[in-house]
Amino acid sequence: MMRFIYSILFLNIILTSSCFAEDYTGDGKIIVTADFCKNIFDKNLITGYSVKNSIPYALRYINSHRNAYGKENVILKNIGKNYDPVIKFFGDTVLSQVTDYMNYDTCTIVTLKGKTFGFIDLCGSFKDNLKIIEEFRAEHTADFMIGMFDTEEDHRTSRYGLDLYLYKSDLGDSEFFVVDYKADSLSVKKVDYSRYDPEERFIQDLNFLCHLIEERLESEYVILTDSIDTGGSFFGPSYISSIFHKFQTETTGADLSVYAPVRYLQFPSGRRNLRDMFILTGILNDPEMTLLTIRLSGSELLKFMESTCGNWFNDRRYTEYELLKIYRTAGEAVYPSAYRKNYSVSGMEYTIDVSKNTGSKIRINRDQRLDDKTIYTVAVIAHRWNSYGNEILVQAGVKIAESENRIISKIEYIPEFLRWAAKREILDIPVDNNWNIIPEKRVDKSLSREGEIIFR
Repeated sequence: MMRFIYSILFLNIILTSSCFAEDYTGDGKIIVTADFCKNIFDKNLITGYSVKNSIPYALRYINSHRNAYGKENVILKNIGKNYDPVIKFFGDTVLSQVTDYMNYDTCTIVTLKGKTFGFIDLCGSFKDNLKIIEEFRAEHTADFMIGMFDTEEDHRTSRYGLDLYLYKSDLGDSEFFVVDYKADSLSVKKVDYSRYDPEERFIQDLNFLCHLIEERLESEYVILTDSIDTGGSFFGPSYISSIFHKFQTETTGADLSVYAPVRYLQFPSGRRNLRDMFILTGILNDPEMTLLTIRLSGSELLKFMESTCGNWFNDRRYTEYELLKIYRTAGEAVYPSAYRKNYSVSGMEYTIDVSKNTGSKIRINRDQRLDDKTIYTVAVIAHRWNSYGNEILVQAGVKIAESENRIISKIEYIPEFLRWAAKREILDIPVDNNWNIIPEKRVDKSLSREGEIIFR
């Protein structure tokens, strides 16, 4: 495989002419993509669906300007590295071949029309960014200083003293920045490149590489010793939750792990390919997953667990009705209100008593303490902590301003999980029966009735 990958080094970019009308203003252009347009190829490598927020679509616009201005008068830069995790899993070799083909400029100081431009990558706090900028200025001189921010800042400021500020968070899924340089001034706009046709030459030249990756995705990867049905996670411990709890705690060394299946899935036991394992991680819901280790007090953890149960189960006055809170749409679609939010916690033993009202459903077994004085390290997926409505953050009663201070470590979730699974080869993870729901009769009744309605 590597022989074919490295052969792309001999490909030269061919600038194709464009027949669409463009407003070619300015003396030169700086085009700044975000996360290498998310997708390297013009289709999702897991689903096979076509995607327009991809390099082939962006390249048509880029090449048209290179033809109009001359290649030397168009600078191509990038902010961020949250690109397709499938490509990321195969290592930097694939991406480097593509970026070489695209002619990305990796230099921090670039000359355009006789003027020098300094590009500074920034992704920290104001204090951290200020230090980076000061060090950059100590080493480099440039006519224009451009800050490229990988993460959003709470309060944007001009105190950095830069000539231009480009925030990745300002861009839509299929947009990039286009900076016009004219008469010693800069102006910036956002361009939606998905409205153009893809660059067919790029697709043709790199088609072999796409096929090689797809073949690898179809290859056998691990063996599941049990079947997977995420619907069962609503009624008790499950095989899939036990797999991910085991991964999260072993990888981070955290005291506890919080997990909820991110989509409804059914897989039979037996041999599964690499594509299946990508799907299992939740890549189709969040391709930028990060595994965090955070700090929570025992009382904050208990507050979160009770809040989760409040979203998950009806209170005791509904004893004769549904156990699960269920949402019904006008189109008669039925799904649990806690879909993707039925969090379980590993590392402690507890019982959920659904005969109690919200706020009193959790009973901790054995000697675990859930008070203000006991601090736990907890492994959790980032978007569950401080994105999508700050689910865990808010439910635990932690102030949003404190969210970053609670984070101990960050690990890229998907590639790390796949490496962990590959080392095991056989995922013979026993179901961790560390929690249960009572009264059991009500759970059994709900499982046969509501389970059939929701997960049929």
